[in-house]
Amino acid sequence: MPKRSTATPLALAFALLITYASLYPFAGWRGAGVPLWDLIVAPWPRYWTWFDVIANWLGYAPLGFLLAWTLGRSHRPLSGAFWAVILSSGLSLSLEWMQGFLPQRIPSNVDWLLNTAGAFIGAIAALLLGRLALIERIERWRQQHLVADSRTDLVLLALWPVAILYPASVPFGLGQVRERLSAWLPHFQGVDLFGQTYLAPFGEWLTAVPPPLSPYGELTTMALALLAPCLLAMAAMRTRVGRWAVVVLVMWVAATMGLVSGTLTYGPDRALEWWRPGMLEAMFYAALAALVGSTLPRGWLLVGLVLTVMATLYLLNVSAPTAYLDQSLLVWEQGRFIRFHGVSKWFGWLWPMLVLVHVITQLIRRR
Repeated sequence: MPKRSTATPLALAFALLITYASLYPFAGWRGAGVPLWDLIVAPWPRYWTWFDVIANWLGYAPLGFLLAWTLGRSHRPLSGAFWAVILSSGLSLSLEWMQGFLPQRIPSNVDWLLNTAGAFIGAIAALLLGRLALIERIERWRQQHLVADSRTDLVLLALWPVAILYPASVPFGLGQVRERLSAWLPHFQGVDLFGQTYLAPFGEWLTAVPPPLSPYGELTTMALALLAPCLLAMAAMRTRVGRWAVVVLVMWVAATMGLVSGTLTYGPDRALEWWRPGMLEAMFYAALAALVGSTLPRGWLLVGLVLTVMATLYLLNVSAPTAYLDQSLLVWEQGRFIRFHGVSKWFGWLWPMLVLVHVITQLIRRR
């Protein structure tokens, strides 16, 4: 039996991401949808944009690749690629049909065909890589350079770039949930049970008006937020050289995704507006701390990761959001990014919590 591949959980995660993006905001479900056959044979729309074409085409390419990679390990590669396209196309058609029950979404057979084409390209890419034995080489490299229980580490690291695309009060600062919780629970004062009031401090925290972070506090938060993925990546590596390499890779991904986020928010001409004072210093301090800790065993790196994530969450949730965040969210919550906004928003909120659950579970098992 072939060893389990990281592509399997990644394919599942990507399918869930696509489902969320396709059905967001999950509100206003109605009883009358579009019959499936009518959707398939519907005439092509008169109006379309290149953004929608490219987004629908590229959106399913990774899914087709990951499914073909996964299925090709337990079946013949060609059969795996075939079923990867069938499953991806079936998912797309199902989601397009379900969009007919949502008043804010418009089902489209063109989107379905573009999604299928994207999955086909991804499956063909996996098939070609398999013929060139590159996938086997990647698997051998993973077994040689990564620790045995690093599959979930890699999945979380793969989701981190998506999470940091969502505008944050402090760049790279994930998990700032106090504002949203206050909006969901505006009058929460605690829970009365058997004559006692519980969770009263939580209610006070929700209703308090926190001060903004100082420049030093913002610098510290950015550095800690960048240090967290570095520690997670280093904990997955066996060698010190590999750990140094992933620190450089994390910093490169952070800068790249920051530029992408700035481009999506403000446009290509103002892409550098995401850059904040102290960001270069934060990247330097995070990289320095990671390199100093590169000699530590995996267990100590995981302990450091827990402390780092908890400190970041504390600093973010005892401070007020900035005007930068309000301006960015105004762009993301309207217009063409409304679908991706929902996906990236949840990753931005939940990524630190998922890391904590995973790492604490790992530490308990190591005892």
